[in-house]
Amino acid sequence: GKNTEEPIATLDLAWPEGLQTGYTRPVALLIDEDDAVLRVVGNTDFKVFTSLDDFRRYVEEDVLAEGD
Repeated sequence: GKNTEEPIATLDLAWPEGLQTGYTRPVALLIDEDDAVLRVVGNTDFKVFTSLDDFRRYVEEDVLAEGD
């Protein structure tokens, strides 16, 4: 049978509880990953970023701005 303990993807950086625990959705930063990994993670609750610039923009505009 299939071993459910096996990791299906290794994430470069991930915040499973969100950047602000309980307030933002889970976030993953995937740099230079293949399509299979992106597909797997894309089918989860994670908000996926594939570039540092996009991720930085999300943090500045969505996460930090919420505190204003």
